[in-house]
Formats: sequence, structure tokens, C-alpha cells
Amino acid sequence: MKNLNEYSSIHYEADKKLGKSFIYGNAKDAEGNMVVFRIPVIESDGLINLGVPGGTVESCTGVNCERCEFAPNGGCICLRSGSITGGASYCNHSISRPR
Repeated sequence: MKNLNEYSSIHYEADKKLGKSFIYGNAKDAEGNMVVFRIPVIESDGLINLGVPGGTVESCTGVNCERCEFAPNGGCICLRSGSITGGASYCNHSISRPR
């Protein structure tokens, strides 16, 4: 997360299919690629706790892709190709533990 900038569209959402809640957002990495990320949260007594066990952050980084999203069954999908000059369009999926 420390190499991301231009954060936007940050929101809280419960994923009923996964049975979990997340903070979702968009950003750009150091190379200008679009990144979508989600941070799992735990709700307790109406409070949101970002200090979840494991402290993971999941992200999808576009390569020649203008719009990545999390795939329903895990991983990432590219919804809008970003290169008209050729080259594959895809999204790299990663799970990390911020320090």
C-alpha cells in the first residue's frame, strides 16, 4: 500500500457470497497502473476493526488494463483493455501483509 497514490472510490461493503466485509478502493502504482484493493474488516458492536488477524491486503494491478475487478470466485479479471497497440491485457492478483 505504501507505493500507491491517487486513491479514489474508497468504500465499505459486505460481500454476502464470501460472508466477509471489506474496505474497497482504487489507486495507482508507481508506474501509473490502475490498482483495486480490498482490506478485510471485522465488525464488533458496530465498530469496524482493520487490525484483522494476519493483516492482509488483497489487490489487482492492471497490465494494459484500465479496469480490474475482483473475480467472484477469487483472483482478478480485466473488464476494460487499456492498450490499443497490442499486448495482452490482464490483472495481477496479490495478497500482502503491510508492515
